[in-house]
Amino acid sequence: MHVFLERVMFQSTLWVNGGLAGQQDSLSVPHRFDVTEHVVAGAVNRFVIRVDNRDIQNLGTYPSAYTEETQSIWNGIVGRMELQASEAFQLTNVQTYPEPGLGAVRVRGIGHNLTGKALDAEITLSAAGGQGEQKHQAPEVKQSLRLTADSSEPFEWLYSMGEEPLLWDEFNPNLYELQLTGRTNIEGMQLETVTKQTFGLRSFERNGRLLQINGRPIFLRGTLECCIFPLTGHPPMETEAWFSLFGTARDYGLNHIRFHSWCPPEAAFEAADRLGMYLQVESPMWMDTWNMPVGAHPEHYTYLPMEAQRIIQTYGNHPSFCIYSNGNELNGDFELLHRMTAEVKALDNRRLYTLTTNWDRPVDPADDLFCAQTVDEAGVRGQYFLEKLSVSTMLDFSEAVSRRDVPVISHEVGQYSIYPDVEEIGLYSGALRPVNLEVISADLGKRGMLADLRKFVHGSGMLALQLYREEIEAALRTPELGGFQLLDLHDFPGQSTATVGILNAFWQSKGLIEPRRFREFCGPAVLLLRMPSRVYTNQDEFNAGICMAHFGTVELPPSAIEWKVTTGEGMVLDQGVIQTGAIPLGAGIPLGELNSTAFTQVAKSARLTVALELAGSGIRNEWPVWVYVLTGEEAPGDTEITVTSTLDDNLLHRLSEGERVLFLVKENELEHTAPGKFHPVFWSPVHFATDAPCGISVDAAHPALADFPTSSYAEFQWLDLLDRSVSLAVSDGLPFQPIVQVIPNFYHNRKLTNLIEYNVGAGKLLICGINIREDLADRPAAAQLRNSLVSYMGSAAFVPQHSLEPGELCELLKPRELSAGPK
Repeated sequence: MHVFLERVMFQSTLWVNGGLAGQQDSLSVPHRFDVTEHVVAGAVNRFVIRVDNRDIQNLGTYPSAYTEETQSIWNGIVGRMELQASEAFQLTNVQTYPEPGLGAVRVRGIGHNLTGKALDAEITLSAAGGQGEQKHQAPEVKQSLRLTADSSEPFEWLYSMGEEPLLWDEFNPNLYELQLTGRTNIEGMQLETVTKQTFGLRSFERNGRLLQINGRPIFLRGTLECCIFPLTGHPPMETEAWFSLFGTARDYGLNHIRFHSWCPPEAAFEAADRLGMYLQVESPMWMDTWNMPVGAHPEHYTYLPMEAQRIIQTYGNHPSFCIYSNGNELNGDFELLHRMTAEVKALDNRRLYTLTTNWDRPVDPADDLFCAQTVDEAGVRGQYFLEKLSVSTMLDFSEAVSRRDVPVISHEVGQYSIYPDVEEIGLYSGALRPVNLEVISADLGKRGMLADLRKFVHGSGMLALQLYREEIEAALRTPELGGFQLLDLHDFPGQSTATVGILNAFWQSKGLIEPRRFREFCGPAVLLLRMPSRVYTNQDEFNAGICMAHFGTVELPPSAIEWKVTTGEGMVLDQGVIQTGAIPLGAGIPLGELNSTAFTQVAKSARLTVALELAGSGIRNEWPVWVYVLTGEEAPGDTEITVTSTLDDNLLHRLSEGERVLFLVKENELEHTAPGKFHPVFWSPVHFATDAPCGISVDAAHPALADFPTSSYAEFQWLDLLDRSVSLAVSDGLPFQPIVQVIPNFYHNRKLTNLIEYNVGAGKLLICGINIREDLADRPAAAQLRNSLVSYMGSAAFVPQHSLEPGELCELLKPRELSAGPK
């Protein structure tokens, strides 16, 4: 008889009828207590459980298994609590190991005989599986098992799966149920035991640098799960919740979830098995030199290896369990990490193993793969190449991949900060309270900025979305890369508020993109474009390479790629067809060249779309490009306005006389300014302290931008403009209706702009913090913005809606006081 406690935080101690029955402290697997000797038959039995949630084994409070950052360090038991009676004759710990070729499985387990007599049993093995209308029945096989009296003995049999067994993968997650029926006769008494075990017939291996599922190349499109469950503060223990979570991930084209420094419960594995999701599971370890290195406490040398083995033995049958890592960003005693990994590999060959997730380090003999953000200092995610990532679609990570002989997986890709949506406060109706969001909301209210919230969330979110897309496409362009793991598809509420997700902490959409559009660049088959620039003039030809990432079930037959160049109104400027041969499985597969003179037809600067589609397949993708018209002429009205970067009595007089003034803010010259920047804050502006902004919100319909094609948020044509810009901080008492509002990070809320207009006296003033005065011959976007602004200022449409008094203007444009040098 056993007491079963499905998940405990952290140590449980059990007494039965006053006697100590045992103590356990796994954070990853159920606690089981054998209480056979303590229970009195036919009587009332008293069970007392004590749970101690202190850091019993000196793990620190960083691993997701034991942290206040995402889940809480709750105290108690969640999931199933059961008193389980067992038979005198039974089969337990049944494990199924697919044989090479996947035509058979090796069945291992333990037979128990508590009858007091020796027994000879006949064991019948049968397995049936499949999904939908596709079913398969493996042949029934009988085996013999001899058990001495009151013994427990291991058994092992080879079981053939018969003709054309069904394999398990993301496309066909076929599951089998293996049934072992044991029968024996002891002195005329018939005993029977039935044990059932679900498994999937699959191999998950490496072939050189390639990951393979069932002998076929695979690419992991993943995100992290850091035990983020705001309503309960602990992971769900029912499959329905995991079906929803994994289903959302699949909707966005993902096939992989990494459990960052924790192991999920049985329900998660069951849901992943049925949906075809590839899981990376980790021990409860996040031990780095900046917090606590591996081996810093004696307990690490006993508890950590035991916990790793418990995870493998408990969840090893699940086909979704494809990768095991000891934990996140581990540093310290690598001999211990090697021993842990080597020991579990020797126990179970059904998955791949690695010592730790992240950190650039030599490959260990026990490493089957390498999950890191750099490889021998060569970057394997876009944040090491932000300029190249943004100006073109040429980036890939071939250099990093070439430096390892095992598969490389890109670690924690993204981490682009999105402004927190404080309207989510109402979603926190359970155990956790979003104090961080409450503080941010209160600060916005104090500064009169709550009305800007939707603009902030959308503008920063759309910028982050574009960068996430470019990260994903760069990975898909990289031959032999094993995959990527985003951080994150959904928000991470811990670590000083890291709202980095396209989805919120509840896995709900932020309204940035529909799943079907996300799958166009994140799915099993993705068309890709290698174009050297995103910004062109109407005198340029367009030349780009077409390639593809294809990780379906079979190679694609010869086909045709249909391409189009269209305007924002849908007018086709050019189109064509490129014939392809058969398309094999792999990443970055070259398919042809796209050459077009469509840009020469552009008479007005425009945002165009280049679209690709594989004929008849539904596989498509598209990219924006910006084409600027070169006229060689100054904009109309350029001679009718005053352009200056100095506020003095002369300029104030000109304004009082009704002149039109374009004031160009220069870097470091004004008191109330901050540097501009295109790329948003990394992770969290509190965790990594910065006052950098998080994008822009553009009044795209404003007549000042009539000749400058733009969306309401920053796209890549803004890269040069924002990186060479200054943001003007406008005090709360001044009117504020900017043409371009710079989105602050939430830790430095303030009214920022790099383009705003005012009436001053009888004059009209446009203040621009973007550098539109230098190197314009080499900066077509800046030249076009200047022309658009000057044309607007020379027209009747230049009618600012708000006014400043001269004194207010002097305060707004107050010169920066230079610090005195040494005397």
